[in-house]
Amino acid sequence: MSESIFVRIGHVGGHAEELQVFSEHLRSKIDALLQELNTDADPEHARVFVSDQHGDNIEVCATGLMTFSTDEGLKQTYYRASSADKVAEIVTDFLVGMFGEWWAHEFVAEHASVPKGAPVFGPNRDPEADCFLHKAAYAGNLSVVRALVLAGHDVNRKDGSRDSPLVCAVLALQRGSSAGE
Repeated sequence: MSESIFVRIGHVGGHAEELQVFSEHLRSKIDALLQELNTDADPEHARVFVSDQHGDNIEVCATGLMTFSTDEGLKQTYYRASSADKVAEIVTDFLVGMFGEWWAHEFVAEHASVPKGAPVFGPNRDPEADCFLHKAAYAGNLSVVRALVLAGHDVNRKDGSRDSPLVCAVLALQRGSSAGE
């Protein structure tokens, strides 16, 4: 049975709407909102926000920088997402009440240095931005692979060559056995 979720979504400094959405339709609403970050010409679309039923907020910038704060402003922490899919995954989990369980530890203290990088949205985005897992697998670095998988990196994501992290790991093994012959 579907669960109905109350959310508030919109543009920071722009229009907002309150929705009652079934949980299985939530991701498509979030994807549509994030798609608007691709509009570089309109500054109103440079930042979007979502609020859950408690009034807690996640604000997302076109660069992938996400800001989390409570309705009372008690916490304000930052995270720089590595891909649009990662942003949508975090926001969806946040709205269904799984944010604290899975993602809160990824966010950093208010005054911490947030990593910079290519934009996650828009024409200048880096299509390889979320391929850290592929690179670690190809390098044969098991400890980094383990940490990235535990941090929620997508083990089924394809890189620019259409390879999964598993294929990269196999290629690393083949490379290693060829060198040892």
